[in-house]
Amino acid sequence: NSQTWRFVVIRDRNLISRICDEAMRPVIRNQWVKEAPVLIVGCSKLDIVANRLGSAVTGIEYYQIDLGIAMEHMVLKATELGLGTCWIGWFREEKIKEILGIPGSVRVPALLTVGYPGKGASPGRKRKSLGEIVFRDQWGSR
Repeated sequence: NSQTWRFVVIRDRNLISRICDEAMRPVIRNQWVKEAPVLIVGCSKLDIVANRLGSAVTGIEYYQIDLGIAMEHMVLKATELGLGTCWIGWFREEKIKEILGIPGSVRVPALLTVGYPGKGASPGRKRKSLGEIVFRDQWGSR
């Protein structure tokens, strides 16, 4: 429960536009992000002992798991409130850190847009069936 996550909540239209223009990776530039009323930048403090010690002992980067849990709670609450969200991982972390003044000891694994879904908006791809993703007792067993 070391709560290593931090969040930068951006509502400034110019700042969101700058992030979209300068920090999104090529090919899939996610220009639609400019339309989101809110952009949340998910950050993890790496200088907290739990992050350094945990990954050194187990090889698991717990800060990514902890941030994922915290951000997914935001997604669930937003959905409950009738808001739409989109998790984004296709960006240049160093550029995000430069634009927002985030220190070197902090990682930025994810962004999250929050807003009201457009008319006819859908969650995108069709969800896989449980039979495709759930196994009984052993991997591959149905």
